[in-house]
Parts: sequence; C-alpha cells; structure tokens
Amino acid sequence: MPSMPSVEPFVYVDDEGRSDAERYFMGCLDDTYVVGRRVKKLAEKMLPRIRDGYKQWHFDIDAATRPVRFIEKFCRIPSAKNMGKPFVMAPYERVVVETAFGFIDDDGAREFREVLVEWARKSGKTSLLAALNIYMLTSDGEGGAEVYNGATSESQARLCYGATNSMIEMSPQLKKRIRRGMVQKRGISGLNYDKTLSYLCTISSNSKKLDGLNTSFAVLDELAACEDGGATYDLLTESMSSRKSPMLFIISTENYVRENIWDERKKYAYGWLDDKIEDDTFLPFLYELDSRDEVWDERMWPKASPGLGITKDWDYLRNRVSKAQQSPARMPSLLTKEFNLPSNSYASFLSYEECVNRETYTFDATEFRYGIVGFDLADRGDLNAAVMMCMKPDDDHIYERAMFWIAEDQVEINSNSFKERDGVPYHQWAADGWIRIVPGNKVNQMVVIEWLRELVDEGVYPFAVGYDKWHVDDHTELELQRLVGETRARPVEQYAKVISPLMKEHRLDLRAKRIIDNDNPVLEWCRSNVNARADNNDNYFPQKKGLRPQNRIDGYMAELCAYGALKRNEEEYMQAIGW
Repeated sequence: MPSMPSVEPFVYVDDEGRSDAERYFMGCLDDTYVVGRRVKKLAEKMLPRIRDGYKQWHFDIDAATRPVRFIEKFCRIPSAKNMGKPFVMAPYERVVVETAFGFIDDDGAREFREVLVEWARKSGKTSLLAALNIYMLTSDGEGGAEVYNGATSESQARLCYGATNSMIEMSPQLKKRIRRGMVQKRGISGLNYDKTLSYLCTISSNSKKLDGLNTSFAVLDELAACEDGGATYDLLTESMSSRKSPMLFIISTENYVRENIWDERKKYAYGWLDDKIEDDTFLPFLYELDSRDEVWDERMWPKASPGLGITKDWDYLRNRVSKAQQSPARMPSLLTKEFNLPSNSYASFLSYEECVNRETYTFDATEFRYGIVGFDLADRGDLNAAVMMCMKPDDDHIYERAMFWIAEDQVEINSNSFKERDGVPYHQWAADGWIRIVPGNKVNQMVVIEWLRELVDEGVYPFAVGYDKWHVDDHTELELQRLVGETRARPVEQYAKVISPLMKEHRLDLRAKRIIDNDNPVLEWCRSNVNARADNNDNYFPQKKGLRPQNRIDGYMAELCAYGALKRNEEEYMQAIGW
C-alpha cells in the first residue's frame, strides 16, 4: 500500500504573516464579513489567542494550514453542482479548519477536541466533512487511526461516508492508496489505509457492535435531528480518552427536535461564548440570524448561510423566503433550515418562542408564600408531572416550579443501542434535578403529595389544586383535600369546551413571557410536543404531536391544570398573597 505524497510546507499567510483564520476574524469585527453576534463573540475571543497564545497552547500556522493544503491538493468536490472540481476552501471553511487544528502545545498535542459548527442548508458541510475524513484517515500522523462517521441512524451516518467514498473515487492519488473493504476490527465494510493500519467506517446508536472503540476522529452530521438522547455523542466522546489529539467534529443545521443533545450542546456553546463556561477543549462556530426580523432583510442572510454566492444561490433563498411569505406552513422549515433559528414544526400548537422563556429567578419562600398546583399522573409507568404556579404582590408574572417522575424500569438504557427512552436525556435531567427517577416499574401517585410536603417544609403552601379526575386514585384525592381543603382541591374537566379557553389564554401568557419557569427543559419539551385537535366550534383539545407516544405532553397538561385552578381561585388567591 503506497503512502500519501507529502504536503509541501507552504503556509497560507499574507505579507504581514497573518493566517487566513486571523484575517477572517478581523473581517468579522470590521464588518468585512456579515456574521451574527455569536461569530463576532468568537472572533473577539480567538484573535488575541491567535496572536499571543493561550495558556499552554500557541497558534502554529503550519499545523493550522496542513489540512487545508491537503484538502486543496488531493480532494475534489463530490456534489452535483461542482462535481469533480478541485476543492478550493472558502474563507468561512478555512477559519473553522485552521482554528480547530492550529492550536497546539509544545508537544504538538491539539487544544480542541470538540468542534461544533452550525451552518444553514447548502453551505458545503458534507464536502468539508468528507475531506476531513480523508485527511484524518491518512495524514494526521496518527497510527491505527479510527475514524467514525456517526449519526442517529445508519442511513444518516452513511451520507457523509458516501460523500467520502465519492471524493476518493474522483482522485487517482487517493483511490490508489485507500482500500475499500472489510474493516476487520469492526466486522463491517469501510475504508482502509493499510500503511498505518487505519480505517474509517460508519457508526450509529443502532449499530450492532459498539464496544471497543478507540476513536481518533469522528464526525456527527445533522446532530440537530438526533433522537437517541445523545447516546452516539456520549459513546464517541467517551471513546477518545486514550488518544493524544482526538477530535469530534459536529456540523448541523437547526431542526424541529427539541431538548435533544443538539439543544444541550448549543446551550453549552452559548455559555462558552458568554464566558459562563470554561472548557479549553471546546470550539463553537454558530452561524445564525440574530433575530427573526432579519429573515426579511437579505443583507443579513449570510449570518446563517456563509456560503451564499459560493455553494448556495441567492435566487434559491429568495424563492424560499417568498414561498414562506405566501404559505405559513413553510415558515418553520425556512427558519430552521435556512436561518438556523429554532422552531417547532407547523403541526405544533405552540411556537418555539411560546415554548421557551430563558429568564430565570430564585425561588424564595419569603416572596412566594402560596402556590397553585396542577398535576398529570400516568396510568402506567410513564411520565408524571406536577407544576406549582406562584405570584407575588405588584408583579404580574407567574413563577413556576415543576417536578417530574418516571419509573426506573421505564428509562433503563438499552445496552445494545445506548438509546434513552423517548429520545430525551432523562438521566441527565435527573442529575440536574428536573426529574426524579423512582425505583421499580411504576410511579406511586403519593410522590406528588410528598413533593407538596417538601414545599411546605420550605415555607411555600399549596393554596389550590387542579387535576385530571380520571387519573387520580381516591387515596391521592383525599390527601390533596386534606392539604388544601375540599373546596379548593377540584378536578379540571378534560373536555374541549373547558380546556380550549385555558389553552388559548395560557398561550397568550407564554407569548408575552408572563410565565417564568426557570428555563425548565422538561416543560419546554412537553410544550413543544403539543398538537391541537379543533372541533367545529373552534374549540381545541391537546394531543401528542403526530400521535406518537414518545411525544410526551404531561408537563403541559399539569401546567394547564394549574392554570385552570389559578383562574378558578384567582380572586381568593390574590387576597391571600396580599395583592
């Protein structure tokens, strides 16, 4: 097996010795490039590090440009529009690669181990990932390299793998040196570079063999569509510990799936960019619009689509925007895929903005003496939810405190697939205190009573309770009446004529950001799963989006029950809190 030809030690610098990455970040700050505030924030952080180093790492131009030089020398575009043309990297592609690879310590170990890139559709992400696949397989200097293309499903994982294969086929030099065939260690087909005993293959949470990984490089394509609870992400990151300079490369556009691993990583990126999280191994590039108003200003579109005019036609995007203006059903797709703005699907009753309020507060019993409680209990071992709504004098906001319970047997992770139930991180939520996982295969309804007693011990007393009569046993109902009195522990009738006005008014309060839930991810997920069935009288009734069991709405139903009890007892409650 012949080795790869050497890459000339020529570096891409200008007359003043500045790299492409440095010049690009300078252009972000002086508005040479139209980028959003997240990219500008990254430029502010990285420019001083490129010039002066950071902790034990320095920016090495040869290390930064080596993958760029390899790609432009050996790789050809596999996409239909530019099929077979040499891969000449655009500035927004070079800055990602040079920054990711350029920071090393005195021993040559790279700083960054996770690179998160958010580009809108048709920005060339698949071609870039394919080229990086080949470079890391053959030329990163890692013996026995294990390169994996990961995704939620095997079919999704093979999209990037297929582009890599096509790129090899179009290059005589690559084709001669990389062998397609069985990867003996994994027992599946893949790409082999025999000179260093390295290989590349696909992997997903439903792959048959997931043990024994020693990952040197991995890509996760379209992580925003992930529904495996982050199992593939966790598997790959945990398998990198024995490598000197491993790297996980994530590139994605936005999607409709809420509270998945993508949302978690984006929140992490926001915290990193805002200096709230310190992680020297993490590097985020978030190309997105700064507001929905910018959708209608085409001068702002490159903020999300840096490849406009290069990999993506302006007229294509103008046509997409025009169609969305004429048909609201197309708007969620436009927002997520073209502008990287989070959105729920058109079928959702609540928009993303209505589901999510990032404002937080401190729950202080001296301010919140009484609360209105609603809950939704499961017949079997499914998700159980309780929400307490609190108000305080001279403040129109509703402050929520919620708790969820699910049986341990219901969320046990499948050892073969590493998947979490419902595609959400129940175990991480439990670690963060949003949910409680109880032993056994079902949840005893008394957990709600115990939780209310915990709040009483904190000094917050339940004033009234609303619930679904059909899902509450007699003993629990009696205990609730003992806590708040028989007249204030009453069911919220589950009929469209009763529920519909609550849904409509509650949505208005969510839209106005009147309801503050401490950015509760479980509540936000439940809200995003709500569809509304309408009758001939324009009365709504909530149901799970797509009627899929995994689209839980229990938190939303508990919230509606609390809201109904608040409306029913509003006058007395306001007097009790001293309004």
